[in-house]
Amino acid sequence: MQLTTEEVTPGLVVHLDTTLLRTLGGAQTNAVLDANGDRAVVGAHDFLIVAVDLAQGTCTAVPLFPKAAVGNQPLLNALKTGGASGWRTGDSFFSHWQHWQIPIA
Repeated sequence: MQLTTEEVTPGLVVHLDTTLLRTLGGAQTNAVLDANGDRAVVGAHDFLIVAVDLAQGTCTAVPLFPKAAVGNQPLLNALKTGGASGWRTGDSFFSHWQHWQIPIA
């Protein structure tokens, strides 16, 4: 499903393919890709949009995880909205350490 620029707002959860993002270009992450491996999430993954910069045409997003880990913060189920199956009742954690800068387009 394609979204309009106006629909991309902080709090939105999107399912993105990081391989496609990297192939298309313009996406950046602070997670390190080095000889020891890629610390960034890979493949299709859910992201929480935390900021939008319309002037730059980008948004900042953090990956979501179903389990707790060091550096992850839980999302409160009571604050979740939307119709995705299990989204409002399942556990979700976001990474404090991994951020992605993603083109809105």
